[in-house]
Amino acid sequence: MTLLATADRPLRAREVTIALGRKNPSRTQVQGVRRACNRLAENGHLLVLKSGEFTGPTGAA
Repeated sequence: MTLLATADRPLRAREVTIALGRKNPSRTQVQGVRRACNRLAENGHLLVLKSGEFTGPTGAA
């Protein structure tokens, strides 16, 4: 959540996975991060944009 809240722009799940330390993430790893981000969005901690990108709860990082 902190990563997305402090980013200067919305991030895709692959970018989040790389920022978390995976240099060449597999599709499975990216899907896991996407699921986690979607769960956080369902609980109101993140926002999902129509483009599939994630951002902090205010809509602006």
